[in-house]
Amino acid sequence: MDKFVINGGKVLKGSIRVDGSKNAALPIIAGSLLIDKGDTVLKNIPPLRDIFTIKKVLEYLGARVAYDDKTQVMVINAENIVHNTAPYELMRQMRASFLVLGPLLARLGEAKISLPGGCSLGARPVDFHIKAFETLGAKITEKAGYIIAKGKPLSGSSVYFDRPSHTGTENLLFGSVFARGKTQITNAGCDPEILDVAKFLIKAGAKIYGAGTPNIIIEPVKKLKAVEYTVSSDRLVAGTYMIGAAITGGKIEIKDMHPYELTMLIHKLLEMGCEIKTTQKSLTVKGPKKLRPINVTTFPYPGFPTDLQASIMAATSLAQGTSHI
Repeated sequence: MDKFVINGGKVLKGSIRVDGSKNAALPIIAGSLLIDKGDTVLKNIPPLRDIFTIKKVLEYLGARVAYDDKTQVMVINAENIVHNTAPYELMRQMRASFLVLGPLLARLGEAKISLPGGCSLGARPVDFHIKAFETLGAKITEKAGYIIAKGKPLSGSSVYFDRPSHTGTENLLFGSVFARGKTQITNAGCDPEILDVAKFLIKAGAKIYGAGTPNIIIEPVKKLKAVEYTVSSDRLVAGTYMIGAAITGGKIEIKDMHPYELTMLIHKLLEMGCEIKTTQKSLTVKGPKKLRPINVTTFPYPGFPTDLQASIMAATSLAQGTSHI
């Protein structure tokens, strides 16, 4: 049985640099399947289990992938994709591997993707993805636990999400890059990680407008080129350290991150009595002697991140009063 041994009573203090964002790195790695010539070089890729899993997915599909977890550089060559099927054995380990659907469908015209797993927060429906690709003209069926999508070329169209979908927006960006005609996404996810994916695709030659807003327009191109790209820092890791400083009454400086990505968390920690100073690419958090209670509602970006709900709950358990989450 796994266990954590925690020696408490320590104040969190010091300075730390935040690693690359896992939630940006995973879709960008998947998006490299769209590039059929040359080596794509991705920097600031964090050495996490999910990264090694998506690496195996790409290698199974036929890509050559080299990853140095010390330099955090990944080199991907997707010239020879030999499979269009993402197997259950790999897909069950990580729900983000469903993101290969868009690139495979756009490039090969057919994809067979096992339904994803790997999330303790419960089932993550892929209905948003399926409905969006059907709007672009894909024929989608389900058989023996696999989603089978066919359509080449896809046709640009107006697509909407009933609620903002992070991975749904990214998958649709991949699928519509080579589509026939313009695609417009309404009520798209606005997460910084989606903007990071869009920046990667734009650097590779895609024509994407409005990423980071609820309305995104994609004008098709014929090819993407291999590029070198640095993944942005992980706002959720930064947020966890910020809450750690609040819990322990400590003081930490977090470098190489964008404070505006955590505006809601900053406001909540200020409500709790923390002192926070920001610069363009760093911030300093000082925890109070006694935390004050707060009310928190998780919501898609720019709302309070669901991924930080557990951490902020730990902080509110020490607050002098009743908090509501």
